[in-house]
Formats: sequence, structure tokens, C-alpha cells
Amino acid sequence: MTPHELDDSHIAAALARMWDEYDPVPDDLADRIILGLALDQFEVELLTLIEADHSAAGARSVLDADDSPTLTFSNGEITVMVALSPRPDQQVRIDGWVEPAGGGRVEIRYPDGVEADADVDADGRFVVDGLSHGLIRLKYTDHTDHSVAAPPFEV
Repeated sequence: MTPHELDDSHIAAALARMWDEYDPVPDDLADRIILGLALDQFEVELLTLIEADHSAAGARSVLDADDSPTLTFSNGEITVMVALSPRPDQQVRIDGWVEPAGGGRVEIRYPDGVEADADVDADGRFVVDGLSHGLIRLKYTDHTDHSVAAPPFEV
């Protein structure tokens, strides 16, 4: 090797090309970081994804008219289940249930700051309709102002 080939900038460029080819940065990494940082502002407990039924969706990441995956999040005390339903106008409806029931509010947040919200009724049911496809974070606040949040997921 010549001294020119051992130059740090050439080595760094070669490593960058190798990582770009074999382990590229995920397209949604910046969005996931933004949502993660937004969660810090919530000061809430994080729920864990405990079940994902994508039987209709298969391996696709985009919902079509026949898809209706369900996701279940829990922290052992609070469980939030959501069913994602695509609409003909390319938007998504979320039907959700919270256990234990008792009312409250859900907030949906996108990385760009767009938000949607809905009341949770006394039976634990909520609906958020007309959502755009993309990465979201769901936060639930119960009637005592205790809040929990699901990790980011795609709608």
C-alpha cells in the first residue's frame, strides 16, 4: 500500500461505502429518534409490545384494504390493544381498547409534530380515524392523569 492509500480519509471513506452497502441506515431512523425524544417530554411509562397479529398483512409494511393487524402493548398493569384498519381514501382508522377500563384520553403523535387525539370511554374503547400512513407514537392518559406510551409503530 502506498502512503496515499493509508490516509485516514480514504480509509474512512472505504469503511463508509462498506457499511452503506452491507448495513445501511434504516430509512425511518430519524423519525424513530424524533419520536423517542418526544417521549422524554411526556415523562410516561413505556409499554411493551406483547403481541402483534399481522396474519392478514403478511410481510408487507403498507396496509391494504384486506389488512387489519392488531397490536397489544402492556406494562403488566395497563394493556392497550389497537386494530389498524385501512380506509379506501388511503388513511387509517385505529380501534382501540384499554384495560383496566375507566376512561381517559389517547394522543397520537407523528415525527413531524402532527397530532390526533380521542376520548377513551368508560368501557375502555376509543377510535382515532383519518390517520395518515406513517410512524406514530400512542400515549394513553387515564382519568387519574397517569400516562403510558407505546413504542413507535407504523400505521
